[in-house]
Amino acid sequence: MNTQPVRVRDHENHTWVECYLVPSHSDPTRSYVVSKKRDGTWACSCPRWIYKREDCKHIHELKWYLSSTTAPVPTIAYHEVPEKLRKQLSRFALVEID
Repeated sequence: MNTQPVRVRDHENHTWVECYLVPSHSDPTRSYVVSKKRDGTWACSCPRWIYKREDCKHIHELKWYLSSTTAPVPTIAYHEVPEKLRKQLSRFALVEID
């Protein structure tokens, strides 16, 4: 499993302009979807964000990673994302922020 965020491209969605897979540090078999809305709002598929709508460590880690590197973020095509994560991306795509 990758230890750094990976950007997902070719994910057709009108709500989110950027989607990333951010690996969990506590469970190496798990990744979370962190997405950015057109207005700059961030969201995560982890329980803390889903149930409390609070910024989580996955959002903070991704923001830090994006601001601290000049190297391009590794990218993966949507159809190359493992099926379990594709389902998570599809469900997460339906989430709207109030």
